[in-house]
Amino acid sequence: MPVLNDLAHYLAEETAMQVYEAVLLMSSENEDEMPRVKLFTEGVTVHGLLRSPAGLFMCVMTNVGKDPFYSEMEQGNIEVDDVQRIDTNQDFIVEGHWPTKKVEIDGRYYVIPRNYAAPFNDLVKAAKAKKKRKR
Repeated sequence: MPVLNDLAHYLAEETAMQVYEAVLLMSSENEDEMPRVKLFTEGVTVHGLLRSPAGLFMCVMTNVGKDPFYSEMEQGNIEVDDVQRIDTNQDFIVEGHWPTKKVEIDGRYYVIPRNYAAPFNDLVKAAKAKKKRKR
């Protein structure tokens, strides 16, 4: 998926980390609310979930300009903040139907665009498999 490759490459540049894979997630500004959000509307926070040699991480991605998210990413106008490690011991269960799916991570729900659900599962499986091999 070219967009995922672009996202992984962009996050590698912005975070100064080697990024193997990345997936786009979104959350509602109201943490108590289920994220019933449309892509890139008001009140939506965009996140990148990334797998690196050091494990699984999540960051917040913010448009700097006024164009839609993918256009801003192409132009290099996305800020990446708040990079945090995600515990791979927890369960990552994808639920829902078209056009989005949801997943709970650290007690908070995120929306996964439908096209990203399979890559999300692959990314999490790869991160969990690496952790098992290390032990």
